[in-house]
Amino acid sequence: GPLVNENGAVVGINTMVRTNSEAIGFAIPINKAMDSFEKLKLGKKPSHAYFGMEAMSLTPDLCRIFNDDPNSQRLPEVHGALVARVIPGSPAAAAGLRRNDIIVGVNGHAVLSADDADNWMDQCAPEQTACLRVIRGESKNSVITLNAQPKELLKVIEERRKRQMPLVPQRPPSQPAS
Repeated sequence: GPLVNENGAVVGINTMVRTNSEAIGFAIPINKAMDSFEKLKLGKKPSHAYFGMEAMSLTPDLCRIFNDDPNSQRLPEVHGALVARVIPGSPAAAAGLRRNDIIVGVNGHAVLSADDADNWMDQCAPEQTACLRVIRGESKNSVITLNAQPKELLKVIEERRKRQMPLVPQRPPSQPAS
């Protein structure tokens, strides 16, 4: 059903609620839902660009905390999106994006947080190119070009499940060990 704000305006579409918690729910923002609706009306299948990376928000204060650890890579004290993980075989991996790269721009737009990076990258259509302005270590900005791939979420989940299947069949619990 709809997710409404205090004024009664629809701001999202509820998709899931966590039952054993206090008011934790998940929703699709109304703008994304409306974009998908418009594509469905035209008989097209909505798809989402896939880059294959995870990022977290980075602030100068957080950089100082990282830099206090002598075992960590030094980070410049900037705002941006710190790449926490690059999925092997993904467009991000193919483009050379690395863990601990700091994304400070996407397609000419400034990135001050992981939310900014997500928002600008989400605007890329599948098969479109995204130009990321990245800081690696304490070096100058470099540009990394990613080609967004179309990826259906259900296929991604199914692929992950298949990879997590045990290689050796498990013995049913009712059989005694020999």
